[in-house]
This record gives sequence, structure tokens and C-alpha cells, in this order.
Amino acid sequence: MNLLRLLKLIWSTLIYISFNHKNISLNVSFYSSPDNPIIQTNSGKIKGQLAETIYGDKYYYFDGVPYGQPPVGENRFKAPRPILKWSGIKDCTKQPNKSLQFNGRVNEVQGSEDCLYLSINVKKLHTHPKLPVMVYLHGGGFNGGDSTRRAWGPDYFMMKDVILISVGYRLGALGLTKFNDKSLEVPGNCALLDAVLALQWIQDNCLCFNGDPENITLFGHSSGSHMVHMLMQTPITKDLFHKAILLAGFHMDLFPHPKWQYRLAKKLGYAGQEDDEKSLCDFLSKMEASNLVNFDIFTEEEKQLFEIIKMYPCWPTMDDSIITQNPAIAQRSAWSNNIPLMMGSTSTEALAQYKKFHNNPETYEMFKKNPRLLLADNLKTLQDEQLIRKLCNKIKDIHFGDKEVTVANFQLALMNESYNMIYHNEHRLIQSRLKYASAPTYVYRFDFDSPYFNFYRQRFCGPDVRGVGHVDELGYIFLLPDAYKLEANTPEYQCIVQMIETFYSFAKNSDPNNRHLQPAHWEPVQHKSVPYCLNIGYDRTVFMPWPEYEKCCARDEVYKMTDIVLY
Repeated sequence: MNLLRLLKLIWSTLIYISFNHKNISLNVSFYSSPDNPIIQTNSGKIKGQLAETIYGDKYYYFDGVPYGQPPVGENRFKAPRPILKWSGIKDCTKQPNKSLQFNGRVNEVQGSEDCLYLSINVKKLHTHPKLPVMVYLHGGGFNGGDSTRRAWGPDYFMMKDVILISVGYRLGALGLTKFNDKSLEVPGNCALLDAVLALQWIQDNCLCFNGDPENITLFGHSSGSHMVHMLMQTPITKDLFHKAILLAGFHMDLFPHPKWQYRLAKKLGYAGQEDDEKSLCDFLSKMEASNLVNFDIFTEEEKQLFEIIKMYPCWPTMDDSIITQNPAIAQRSAWSNNIPLMMGSTSTEALAQYKKFHNNPETYEMFKKNPRLLLADNLKTLQDEQLIRKLCNKIKDIHFGDKEVTVANFQLALMNESYNMIYHNEHRLIQSRLKYASAPTYVYRFDFDSPYFNFYRQRFCGPDVRGVGHVDELGYIFLLPDAYKLEANTPEYQCIVQMIETFYSFAKNSDPNNRHLQPAHWEPVQHKSVPYCLNIGYDRTVFMPWPEYEKCCARDEVYKMTDIVLY
């Protein structure tokens, strides 16, 4: 731990000690009431609220806790600045707006550009030892999502003695715009810098909430998981968290940056030159913020090539403190190879694209006209057409064998996409950790195929489709808006208990094993021919060989035909 961080921790501890009286930890102010505790943080006093979960557990929440100055006006696109100290008591009993974004489901701009807030949920304010802290980065493709209790209710986590903190950060153009001119002070990847500042605030203040600053777990889902993985690879986050959980998002590749900011400005009426970055930055900085999140700036060819094409963290940038090099190479010497990792995905990650592949002949006509659509994103952009043809044939052999790429074989096409999206990068990280990490790596596979409680599958696929797709696992660790109270004897409730106990055990002890997994015993991956995973099924949970391993190894051979670094 560096000297500055040590001094801050000492200061936080002194604040904590100074408010002790008769063996009661009075980091909670004398002006508190049982229902509205007032906490003294390094930044100022905040008022929270006592609440009760759907299953009757009591906990405290502190919503809209600011960790950074609002990134508005002249601070738009710039690195986040620490929150200034405030006087008085800040009311943190109301949920903040989510980060500004365009919600395509309801076709409207939502949220606020002023978004650097934490949602803090605390089971108990006075315990010894202090509680493990779990920090969550939400998903949403770097362009959407909500960090608040509206989207991710903490009810299930509050079954355990833990602190759960969700981070609001900038999205889309507001969080990812970059310029090369250092005088503009637009470093790029500000969404990630926001997360770093949040972690610094949490490290300095979690003791005030009864949290253990030496036991912080960072976890995220999808793009949030990508962010966690990026933060695991950058030196500036060392000591800010002590273990990590990656849920269906693995940062093993760089993606091209197709001049987003110039395209966006031109779409909005910018008439200047592309290389005049000062004029371009000035134009975008003065633009109404809502215009920066609702845009269509990609070509038809790009839209056809990429299922999801929006803004993505990039490298190089003016400030290379986050992404410093090719991720696969950075992973080899990452400081996080020395901390425990829990990671995994669902059994049919691409199930959300069911309607695209099932009973949709147009999809397969596109494959016929442009076979590179069968490839993962990091292969689609290769320019050697002869090589592309070879790669396409190899991928077709792996996933279709002697079957044709037609609507009749939509399940094979769906699984190919699951490997493109998730499984192969998951495999690459597993192999890298096996080779370079000294700390354990626990791999899970979520295969809990509930007929009625997998809400994201129902949303994207309809009520009659079965399977476990992207996001479905979150319904068993967070209270989703569509969720409801379950009977204790249902498999769904038992899955919630098992998932929460497992996450809590990992956060507390760096080992996910617990009595709810028995008779299964979850071991970290070993140097064997096949990595083993914990398969969380509807009927039972078993420790078994990872089913995706064989096809991932076959894909390795495809990648060896290119100059892409595997691991």
C-alpha cells in the first residue's frame, strides 16, 4: 500500500475511533435515529434509511452517495475529480438518476449526466470483525444500465452480513470519448477512471459503514465484468480490491475505435475538420448532453458485422493508465494474478439472440453472402480474404460438422455465437491464469433452467423457450423488477440461497465452498487436460469437466492461423 493510501486509511480509522462511546461504534452520529442512521464519512455526513427485504431481512441503505464531482460543463469528457467535502448532512435516502443513456426499449433518453454516485447497502452497522465489502459494476454494453436498487435490488445479498455497493459511472460517448491532444485533457476511458475513483472512495470510507478495507471484492456482469477485468490488469488499482468475480465478460482483446467522436459530431452538424481536435472537442462539449446518447453513426456494413456495435473502451489513449497494452499480454504479468478469482458464464450465453437464429431464413442468407459473420468480432475485421475463408471453414467444421448453416440447424448457429461472444475468451483467461497466476481460479457454469424465474430469457425469447442465457444468473443474486417472493421449498429459492451463500463465502474467505454446495466440492482449476467447473443445474449442482473446453481448444487452432495473441 503506498504512503498516501496508508495516510488516508489512518485518517479514516481516527474518524471512526473518535466517535466511539461506551463500546458502541459511533461512526454513526449522535443525531441518528434507528430508522435514519447518520454516518460520518471523510467527505461529510450522510443520512441513510433502515429497510426490509422481500424476505424480511433488515438492512440500511445509503443511496446517491457522491464520490466524484459532477462531470458536467467544462468537466464533460474529463477525468473524474474527487468529491469536495460538504457541510451539514446529505440526505441519501432517495435513489439517484441512472447515468444518461438512450433506452431503446421505450425509445427515450433517460438519466442524468450528473451520475457519479454510489448505492451502499449495509446489513449491520456494528459488528466485530468488520464486514466484507462487495462492489458491483453493472452491465449494459458500456452504453446503458442502472446502478441503483431499481434494477438490482440488494435483498438477497442482505441475507448475509455483507456490504454491497453499486457504482454509477459515465456511459457511451460521455464515458468513452477520447482525443489525442493532451492539452484538451480528455484522457479517454473515463468510465473506467470513474470506477477507479469510486474504489478509492470506498477504500477510504468503507470503515465508516462497518466495512473491512482489507477485504473488498470487485465484481460485475457483462460489460461490467469487462470493466472489472480491465481494472484487474492495470497497476493503478493494486490494493483497491482483494478478489474479483467475473460474470460473463472477459477482456482478452482490443476493439477498433472507428472515429466515434468525429462521426457523432458530424451527425450533429459539425462542419470542421476531423483532425482539428480542439474544435471537435469544443463542439461536443457544448452540445446538449441528450444528443450525445441517442445516435446512429455506424455504417450498414458495420451493423451487419457486429451484433452489438456501440462505444467500447479503447487503447491507445492520451492517458494509458488503464489499458496499457494488448489485454492478453497484460494478463500475463497483471498484479491480479495474485488475488483469488471466481469466473463463469451461463450454459447458452447467446440465447438472447434466439429470435435472430430461430425460424429466420434472412439470417442464414446473410451468412451465405458474408461467411465472416460466423466469426468472432476479433476475426471479422481481418483484411486477408483468403485467410478469412479458411477461418470460416474451420469454424463451420467445429460447430456444424457436416451439417449446413441453415435455419434447420439454428441451435448450432446459436451455440457458435455463444462461443464467439463469451466461451472462447473465458477459456483464454482460464488458460492464462493456469500459466501465470499464483492465486486460485474458480470456474462456474450457470445452468439453472427455471420454467418461470429466468426473466431475461422470457423477455428476449418469449414464454415458451427454455434454456439459460446471458443475464439469467443475475435473477438469483439480485431482486429484479419482475421478481416476487418465492416459497422456501421451491428450487428457485434454494438456488438463490445457494448463489448468495457462495458469493458471500468467496467474499468473506476467498473460498466459495459452503454447506449449500454439498455434496459438491468446488476446487480451483488445476493443470489437467480439462478444467473443472461448478455446474449449477436445476436438479443438482455438480463439480464436473467444463463442457465448452473441447470446442475452445479447437478454436485455439483457428486463432493460431492469425497473429492474434491467445494468452
